[in-house]
Amino acid sequence: MYVELTKNNGIPYLRLVKGVRRPNAKGVMTVTKKTVFNIGPLSRYDDCVAYNSFTENRRNNSR
Repeated sequence: MYVELTKNNGIPYLRLVKGVRRPNAKGVMTVTKKTVFNIGPLSRYDDCVAYNSFTENRRNNSR
């Protein structure tokens, strides 16, 4: 499970998701996301700047 930052009607939104292995239309197993918990809009939390820098650092390190 991990926290994901998505856009909901243009507003940054946090949700907790997990990866689930499912067959696609061709029968090949793929990993899809399943939302476990909708946390809420990012503006509701005080540490939104810290979260944005954390996610950008994680993206840059994984590439």
